[in-house]
Amino acid sequence: MKRQLFTAGRLLVVAVVCLTLTSQMPAAWLAWLTPLPRDLIQTCLNLVEIPLKRGSDLIRAPSDLTVSLGQQKRRDDNYLDLLALNRQLNQQIQAMQETIDQLSALRRRFVEEVQLLPVRVAGAAIEDDLHTLTLSMGAMHGIREGMVVATGASLVGRIGFAGQNSSNVRLITSPKTTLIVRILPPDARPQPRQALCQIESDPTSMALLGRGDADNPVQVGDLAHLADDRWPRQAQGLIVGTVVQVTPDPKTPLLRTQFVVKPLRSLPFLGQVIVINVSTQPDVLTTPGTKAIAP
Repeated sequence: MKRQLFTAGRLLVVAVVCLTLTSQMPAAWLAWLTPLPRDLIQTCLNLVEIPLKRGSDLIRAPSDLTVSLGQQKRRDDNYLDLLALNRQLNQQIQAMQETIDQLSALRRRFVEEVQLLPVRVAGAAIEDDLHTLTLSMGAMHGIREGMVVATGASLVGRIGFAGQNSSNVRLITSPKTTLIVRILPPDARPQPRQALCQIESDPTSMALLGRGDADNPVQVGDLAHLADDRWPRQAQGLIVGTVVQVTPDPKTPLLRTQFVVKPLRSLPFLGQVIVINVSTQPDVLTTPGTKAIAP
């Protein structure tokens, strides 16, 4: 019976002996011995690399398929352009809806026809002695000094200067501004609680301060409507602001109260206002909770 020279057991013994010997060798000897098997294997692979490459080319020819992303890129660009256009249209719709709401709120307050001119705000200037808005229309558009400026049913100010293509609005919050207002509750009642008071601008904030009698108190949430004869008829009844704070008067706490009136909207940040053109016909305005005010 012929015995095999290389068996699994013998190969395993040889591998264990080789590993044991290499573990006992100095590092310099190992650095010289280990590259030899690696270089031998690399040499054998280099010899068969070129034939394997040629065989693979014969079995599978190179593909001529080319992928073009031009059409997909154009489609993506068109989609982004449509999204941007959609945002612009939504912004324009919101601006037009805001204009319609402002015009509707003002139109309901006038019995006679008046000219309402929507104007875009070009800028704002808040200085120590004057608060103004710059409008993008002027005298050539029919704007004149003294016209009333509003936003919806809220009073903004009056035209202080009218150039040819632009104009300035003096805001009701400007320093040294005094107004006569009628304080009414926000809800309509048959006989509403009301108080006629004088308010003046607060130099430290964009608000107005007023004082009322303790026996006819002003409450937080009440609305201040303009009732000042120094202003045009078209401004009477417009909302100056809402009462946000009521405290006892520091000088006479038992007899009077002190309250703060804040405009319904932040006036320096308005994007559009309504200029009310003074009509040659008599105008009649109505204030919620009061009789009509005739000229």
